[in-house]
Amino acid sequence: MQKTDDFILKTWPFLIVAIIYIIVGISLNKYYGEEKLHLVLNQYHLPWADYFFKYFTKTGEFIFGAIILMIIAWKSNWRMLLIFVTSSLLQTVII
Repeated sequence: MQKTDDFILKTWPFLIVAIIYIIVGISLNKYYGEEKLHLVLNQYHLPWADYFFKYFTKTGEFIFGAIILMIIAWKSNWRMLLIFVTSSLLQTVII
């Protein structure tokens, strides 16, 4: 039981924020409904953000994947590198 107590003591600020976030999200969803909540939140957008996210949404995935690829190539063996590249390609094909 000690590990659970340590985890809660170390992460209590995050857990409180996460619980509040979940409660607010569920409350808004129940109050507005899924479709109306989407429309309400979509009112608050910026034109430059539409342009930015249209072209740069997938950039983070590529950069993160490239960083992981470099770390695996530097620190690990070729088998692990092959597994990462194969799984990334398979994920790309499936999605």
